[in-house]
Amino acid sequence: MASLKERQALVSLVKEKKIVAILRGVKEEHVENLTEALLNGGISILEVTLNTPGALKMIKLLQEKYSDELAVGAGTVLTIQGVQDVIGAGGQFIVTPNLNSELVRFCDGNHIPVFPGAFTASEVVAAHEAGADIVKVFPAMPMGPGYIKALKGPLDHISLMPTGGVGLDNIGEFLKAGACSFGIGGELVNKKLIEEGNWVELTALAREYTSILK
Repeated sequence: MASLKERQALVSLVKEKKIVAILRGVKEEHVENLTEALLNGGISILEVTLNTPGALKMIKLLQEKYSDELAVGAGTVLTIQGVQDVIGAGGQFIVTPNLNSELVRFCDGNHIPVFPGAFTASEVVAAHEAGADIVKVFPAMPMGPGYIKALKGPLDHISLMPTGGVGLDNIGEFLKAGACSFGIGGELVNKKLIEEGNWVELTALAREYTSILK
């Protein structure tokens, strides 16, 4: 398992780089080209969802090939066994769609960076108290940036990562509202461009996101 120092470094990196690119349903044959395209566009934190066929194999591949350039973790992690499988494959962080306090406490106790999904103020606080490093507010839309701002009012000590519906048209507003980072899936990891093998356009899209956050 990770050390406290490694955990703190990873969480700091997510807050600094801000974008976690979500790879859901990406084919294994595309993952290296996609990773290169995202890296060329300035995005170096990837979350491979566990409901993607071959997810653990992809995490292992990315960790072995790009460990100097990339932080890679897993999303859609629902069980402690899932956490153990991800760490065994070389994954560096855990993201969940829901709040499973037992899973969060397990990660916390083993210094595994964990970003659990929550929606209400009560869930956000419960996630934080269980040991979450960053709380993923999911789904972030249609509630929008105003909802993040409202949560941050009384909960400004909790780091929030809006996910689900964050795109080029609203990421700046989410940032102003107090988000520390963002989980971005199809709006960035564009399936059509991937299927076309249009890596140049994917790099350009990644650059658009990173330039907004500079």
